[in-house]
Amino acid sequence: NLTNSNALGITLASPVTLVNVFRFGNVNNSTLNTGSYLTIHSDSVTLNTARIADLTNNNANSGNNITGTVTVERYLSSFNNRAYRLLTPSVTTKTSIHTNWQEGATSRYDDPKHDYGTHITGPSPDQTNGFDATQTGQASLYLLDYSKGWVAINNTNVNPLDAKTGYLIFIRGNRSYDLDQPQPGPFNSTNTTLRAKGTLLSGTQTWTGLQSNGNESLITNPYVSPIDWPKIYAEASNSANFEYYYTFWDPNVGTRGAY
Repeated sequence: NLTNSNALGITLASPVTLVNVFRFGNVNNSTLNTGSYLTIHSDSVTLNTARIADLTNNNANSGNNITGTVTVERYLSSFNNRAYRLLTPSVTTKTSIHTNWQEGATSRYDDPKHDYGTHITGPSPDQTNGFDATQTGQASLYLLDYSKGWVAINNTNVNPLDAKTGYLIFIRGNRSYDLDQPQPGPFNSTNTTLRAKGTLLSGTQTWTGLQSNGNESLITNPYVSPIDWPKIYAEASNSANFEYYYTFWDPNVGTRGAY
């Protein structure tokens, strides 16, 4: 755990890996300046994904804040299942999807940090536009367009990641698998950890262009923490416009996942 109880704030000067919870103590208007050194860790060893607690510390006037970039990890257990997942990076990056979720790999054989990153394939079977080459050129990363449905991303070299965007991604596992080899089947995959480095969101977040008249919209959890849906729903503006329930994607349903 890491608690900032310094009213003058904290600035990190060397790498810190958080494996449980960061919170502010009984302070107001304090700042954690990460210095780009903070990693929010996630793995199978501790059976835990670290999180950031309510920055207000239950004080609506606290003014506490986190500045600087943060690396957020998300461990994905394969359950021996190559499946689609709905993910958000929990940070907004300045660098590309390729730099983050593909670990900046230079080829489909490249595995820069073992057990981290995944292959992302695209419309071209060649190693172009940031994609990992395949024999078929089958896309594996999509964005939702309410008028068109799921649309394949056309370049991972130029598009950054966004904490308020939901990405539908087919996870084959980590980058150790050779895409030139025959498909290992739907029940053969590897664990991996995706990570992204960027800035955190806090406070009230607003989405525009949502669907109405009973149609569903895709909303991410923009925070590096679980959220309490009943509390969100209790806000008058939310309960007036949204249903009490939400629908989520489970990668363990069927062979490729389902709602």
